[in-house]
Amino acid sequence: MKTTESFKELQHKSTKRLAVWTMIWVLSSALATFGPEFIWENTLYTYAGVALFLITGAAMILANRKHILNLDELQQRMHLEAMAISLGIAVVLGLGLSILEQQDLLGFKMDFAFMTIVISLTYLAGLAINTRRFK
Repeated sequence: MKTTESFKELQHKSTKRLAVWTMIWVLSSALATFGPEFIWENTLYTYAGVALFLITGAAMILANRKHILNLDELQQRMHLEAMAISLGIAVVLGLGLSILEQQDLLGFKMDFAFMTIVISLTYLAGLAINTRRFK
């Protein structure tokens, strides 16, 4: 007889899968970024590193989608609202900073890593606020 997993077990498994794929993606990002600088000088290896980065990124996206689908409706709503806020802030802030940078009015060089940090922090803050709000 086949045993069915409880909702909590499914969530734990899904969270663990997402964490593993996220860690693999972060490591492949580091490899693609620092490999050409410190490990190899061959352009073909750099293309392979970026390909690995894209493939593991796709796997992480699928794991994230599956994770969200395994959540209950309230948790899905909390994540959706946090994602909406982080997307909005990323677009508005990113475009605003881009305009300033084009006019040489920004005091620093804006790059994608900066926006990645902004997106991550706003998503985490939105999720924390929603978790407290819907408790």
